[in-house]
Amino acid sequence: MSVGGVSTYKYSFGYQPIPDRYPAWRGVPHAAELRFLFNMTNRFVDGTPTAADLDMRDTMITMWTNFAKTGDPTPSPIDGVTWQPFTNETRAYLMIDRPLTNGQFLQTRRMELWDNVIRNMAETDTCESGAVASNGNTVSPAVAMVLMSSFLLVVT
Repeated sequence: MSVGGVSTYKYSFGYQPIPDRYPAWRGVPHAAELRFLFNMTNRFVDGTPTAADLDMRDTMITMWTNFAKTGDPTPSPIDGVTWQPFTNETRAYLMIDRPLTNGQFLQTRRMELWDNVIRNMAETDTCESGAVASNGNTVSPAVAMVLMSSFLLVVT
């Protein structure tokens, strides 16, 4: 996918420092990469990134800087890997972990689930009171948000 002649790049961040403030069984939390990009040392155990963490930080900053300068995060391979642009055909992404790896069709089942949820929501009618009606049932917007939030926690 290209907008204005600039390629789009997708990634999934899978690197988890050892030790980490988050238990490994939970996986890598949302926005965990920000501590590497913005030198947020207070987000590391004892405020001290390891040598591996610093290496990950350097790799990420290099890719983000390359993208800002050239529109390509890896104009030359990093650790032998070239980040492939995302297209509707390839659905390419980079798994940012050790090692860096290219992949395709990230979390396809999860995306299909959300496509169906959104499609079903789009087909739902809205009552005059702002409540949502589907098949004769009425749910207030607040209840709908609680149900959706609960569903998100279960799915993720």
